Amino acid sequence: GQKSVTLPNGLIMKFGTASSTTDSAQAFDFTDLGHTDFPNECINLTTGGVPSVVSNVTSSGFTINRLDSLSDLTFFWQAIGR
Repeated sequence: GQKSVTLPNGLIMKFGTASSTTDSAQAFDFTDLGHTDFPNECINLTTGGVPSVVSNVTSSGFTINRLDSLSDLTFFWQAIGR
């Protein structure tokens, strides 16, 4: 499932799963993934479970371009921001 944790120092960790439905760049919004946007910025975002390139990381989402031609792949993601 989708989870979010706010640490005492103000950092926010969000994580969950998403489904990539195309073998090209695909944008994901945190709100569509069951989260709110980061108030200020997303500092780091990582993905796992599928080879991919992450780009356009903002306080409201990110873009993933997976390096696989299979359809409908589920991947894990984790974002840290404030």
